[in-house]
Amino acid sequence: MEVPLPCAPKRGTGPVSTVKTPESVSLEVLADHPVVQYPAVTSTEFKRDRTPDRTPSGRPVPEGPAGNTFPEMLALVAMGRGVLPVGEQTCRYHPRPDLAYVPIHDAPPILRGPVWLASNTTAWVREFVRAAVDANEPLGD
Repeated sequence: MEVPLPCAPKRGTGPVSTVKTPESVSLEVLADHPVVQYPAVTSTEFKRDRTPDRTPSGRPVPEGPAGNTFPEMLALVAMGRGVLPVGEQTCRYHPRPDLAYVPIHDAPPILRGPVWLASNTTAWVREFVRAAVDANEPLGD
């Protein structure tokens, strides 16, 4: 898991942080900054996994503004309105010159999987999910 921090772009090069960017941070840093929130339509379980209300030591995590879309949430971080814990691959899929993605060294991994409406369950969906699970089984030692 990583947390993007606001940066100021440097001409002709990649992003340069407006403050010294740490090599990594602890989940405890979330208590020191508002955490940008997912939209209200996002499930409670999803939000609890990514935007906790307390740090591991029990410190309260202040809520920041909510975004309506993921790009909007990243824009709120870039504007300095808060921080947002994100998965490690976010920096590859959402590169921004105004953000520095900093690893959270004590965060648990984010588990991902396919999601679909129960009313849309078909034989093809079940077969796709089975194939995805099979393709991601750990290799033997």
